[in-house]
Amino acid sequence: MPAFAISPYARKGAVVHTRYDFPSVLRTLEIPVGMRPMNLFDALATPMYDAFSSGPSNAATYTALKPSYDLNKRNPNTAANRAVMRGLNMSTLDQVPQRVLDRILWRAVHGARSKPPSPGPNAVKEQGPGD
Repeated sequence: MPAFAISPYARKGAVVHTRYDFPSVLRTLEIPVGMRPMNLFDALATPMYDAFSSGPSNAATYTALKPSYDLNKRNPNTAANRAVMRGLNMSTLDQVPQRVLDRILWRAVHGARSKPPSPGPNAVKEQGPGD
């Protein structure tokens, strides 16, 4: 997962290619405060050692940029948008297969007729509308 570390302890200018996951983030946060792992997942997680130094060596200031677009803006209620969502259960969380949502996002960015890339090596083959 992409991450952006902003801290005096973050290695300045570092681009880290080590594979981390969310338990790695949790484990990294637990270590400096002396917190024991909450469960087996974060106990076995790889801490993000190569993204941080042991002392505050990064004094660079950080100024957050405000987004140039409205974060609350919704997609327009058009026939095309309704057709894409037809048949998908959006009444509760996680009812639509990830592959289906990935394809919707891909086509929204790259065009309705574009072909999304195949899923990663550990992906489960899922069937959904449009497959």
